[in-house]
Amino acid sequence: MRESEERFQAFMNNSPVVAFIKDDQGRILYMNDVMEEKFQVSLDELYGKTDHEWLPADVADAVWAVDQEVLATGRPQQPHRIGAHADGAAANGSS
Repeated sequence: MRESEERFQAFMNNSPVVAFIKDDQGRILYMNDVMEEKFQVSLDELYGKTDHEWLPADVADAVWAVDQEVLATGRPQQPHRIGAHADGAAANGSS
């Protein structure tokens, strides 16, 4: 199990993309180093929080809508680039 966890961490932290895991209520359970760097947050700060607790409301609403579609369909989504800059300003656009 430990070897599997180490392999997962190495893979996720060497990926060039933001990656995270949430529970079915939208609470953050894991984020990779790329996410921490891009948003200037740490897993310790956000563990157990929802997007509505740290992102601007319009951004959190858009992310929640994608999360709900994934839960309803069971299919991963490649959403449009939705996020917030480290200064809290929303960033929207196509990926």
